[in-house]
Amino acid sequence: MSNTVDLTGKGATSLVGTMVAERYLVKDQIGVGGMGTVYLAVHQTIRKRCALKVLHPQLVDTEEIFRRFRQEAKAASRIGHENIVDVSDFGTLPSGAPYFVMEYLEGQDLRRLLEREGPMPWRRAFRLGLQIADALQAAHDAGIAHRDVKPENFFLIKRGDEDDFVKVLDFGVAKLFGDDQSVVTRTGMWVGTPEYMSPEQAEGVDLDHRVDVYGVGILLFQLITGKVPFSGPDEFDVLNQHVTKKPPRPVDVRPGMEISPRAEAVVFKALEKDREHRFVDMNAFAVAMRKALDASDDAPGAGVARGGAISSSGNKSRTAIVVAVVALLVVGVVVAAVLAM
Repeated sequence: MSNTVDLTGKGATSLVGTMVAERYLVKDQIGVGGMGTVYLAVHQTIRKRCALKVLHPQLVDTEEIFRRFRQEAKAASRIGHENIVDVSDFGTLPSGAPYFVMEYLEGQDLRRLLEREGPMPWRRAFRLGLQIADALQAAHDAGIAHRDVKPENFFLIKRGDEDDFVKVLDFGVAKLFGDDQSVVTRTGMWVGTPEYMSPEQAEGVDLDHRVDVYGVGILLFQLITGKVPFSGPDEFDVLNQHVTKKPPRPVDVRPGMEISPRAEAVVFKALEKDREHRFVDMNAFAVAMRKALDASDDAPGAGVARGGAISSSGNKSRTAIVVAVVALLVVGVVVAAVLAM
């Protein structure tokens, strides 16, 4: 008999010590995110530890959030790749709050790694990038774009002799090709994180898998320099820079660092403003990273990409589009703030 507590009301009651679906004994709370709470649980039949993610009760009646939560479970389970967190079960508590069960991971995400260790050598970043590219290519082959590439959505675990085994998390804002593609959802909620958004996300145009190519380019830049290429006082400024500003060279952001011209060119190609000039897919991105890693010598100054500079005439039209999109984002921020109350 289930001993699940009621999660109705304004605040969530902890599930620690209760049984979910008559088989998952909840042992501890291990995290809280914008959409839900994550618990450590143990399957009582096979005695296997797992992670149980439960939607916040105050969001259960929010159609857009409910859809995104369900989509996260659907997307991750649909792909079935070793570098993507495995989702094994989905259900609903008596209160109406949905939950899903995923593999329990021990390690740290890339955000925490950067905070603890600082920027890493470009070769280590590229080796992580190869795993990420392989996982996201599998997602794209399944018709899913992640759309929220950022350090906290990539978790490092130890697996066998590999200390840097990557697990991709959080497909909550993923796009299943054919679904709504906008940076702003029908309810005005913001999809994505400004510092990692592609120019086409900022412009509000139709999206495809190449938003993830750009996102991984931003991630690699941050891993090797410790900073994102574009930052500013507000979301509008950051989005505008994605559309109009050339990214800086990594050595200008982190003086004294070592990076081969070939590796720098790979990062810049991923960060092209025009997606037609980026890598055509994650497989091509991975090939370029492998070549950079395998190259023993690079000709001085060879192969450095232009980093996506655009003409001043293009700046004006794109800026106007960004202004319109950001006006919608303001609505999303207000909605998100109300939901968080």
